[in-house]
Amino acid sequence: FRSFCVVCRGAVWQEGAPPPQRVFTMKILFVSSEVAPFAKVGGLGDVAAALPRYLRAKGHDVRVVVPMYARVHKEGRVFEEVIPELAFDMGPHRVHVSIFAANLPGSDLPVYFVRCPALYDRPSIYSAGGDEHLRFSVLSWAALVLCQHLGFGPDILHVNDWQTSLIPLLLRTAFKWDRLFARTRTVLTIHNIG
Repeated sequence: FRSFCVVCRGAVWQEGAPPPQRVFTMKILFVSSEVAPFAKVGGLGDVAAALPRYLRAKGHDVRVVVPMYARVHKEGRVFEEVIPELAFDMGPHRVHVSIFAANLPGSDLPVYFVRCPALYDRPSIYSAGGDEHLRFSVLSWAALVLCQHLGFGPDILHVNDWQTSLIPLLLRTAFKWDRLFARTRTVLTIHNIG
């Protein structure tokens, strides 16, 4: 007779024993240009609120990152400052951002907001301006730096549409050195492709 054990993220299950209720809890970072009710143009905003809320309710450690657009500031909303100032270079641009947090209304799901007035304080979420690529490159970079600041190494990094699709490339290039992301896998969801 020999004993066999399975170890999965700290949970131990011995053969012959009843399996534990939850063997594996995933750490998931969801990065999106929209999250309802804070910022919503279409279905992406709804999915970016509903899917992370559902996964959190199933016991996963889920966090969401979105730009802090001007419309996010509504009466009664309170935000906690997480990173007062963060500066980095994006090509020839020196970018300064700060990061705030609040829970998704009606849940304990943390939503992190990348604040950069020069890029996000505009009347609409999307624009026809020539800097859309910069706006969402900054979001992508800031999301990864936030993970470093929090010590949050996601198992899954879920990116949505072209606005956040730079993240998988950043993980394999500029952030490859960081062991925090060594086990991170990415999922790209394209909404309304047709």
